Amino acid sequence: MQIQRLLSSPYLSNTIAALVSAEDHAETTHFRLPASAYEALNEIVRVSNIPETSGIIAQLLEDIMRTLNLTFDLHILSSVTSFVVILAQLTIRRSGGSQSALENHKYEIADWDLGAGIYIDFYVLKNSMQERNAMDDSGSLEEMSESCRSFFGRLNESLLVWGSKLPVESRACYSKMAEELCALLVDTPSETLNLLMGCLLTMLNAPVPDESRSSYLQDTLSVFTEILCSDP
Repeated sequence: MQIQRLLSSPYLSNTIAALVSAEDHAETTHFRLPASAYEALNEIVRVSNIPETSGIIAQLLEDIMRTLNLTFDLHILSSVTSFVVILAQLTIRRSGGSQSALENHKYEIADWDLGAGIYIDFYVLKNSMQERNAMDDSGSLEEMSESCRSFFGRLNESLLVWGSKLPVESRACYSKMAEELCALLVDTPSETLNLLMGCLLTMLNAPVPDESRSSYLQDTLSVFTEILCSDP
């Protein structure tokens, strides 16, 4: 509701500019600022479904792409570019089109969460997990596993929704993102075998290559056997 009010506010343009410029503070002590800014920008784009904001959102997409060039890994950048270009094209049509044109592309706009938004959320999730690992926060493993499970579900749903429209490079990028998150889960200390088992089951749901899935399955069977042997 607050985001919807913001979209109709005369301060929207300045708010977006401030969020985009938050990346300039990446080297300060406010280490969560860039991630929080990305989350806010993602939400603004997701709910901006009114023609009045089309021009501003189009400018936002350009600013996002400029910022992504400085912050994303190269293997992610090429894929997120294709999604943002698609969304930008739809936005341009909205800015000069009729309400019927907006309705014609409504489902594509609604799929922002299963398109370019995925890459931004990956950036946020990966950085959050790295920060927790750096602090040796082993108690957060269960929460990290749940976050990854939810993210892997979105990746799998995106593969179904976009189908043949999803570029081959994006499919490869999905696998790369999933493997990176799985590696972070493995690097996080586990207090119990049951907690480790939960993480491995989460990893089995990740859209990764068959050889990686086979490795995860072997680890899962090994931990399962260890759990059985440890029971009285």
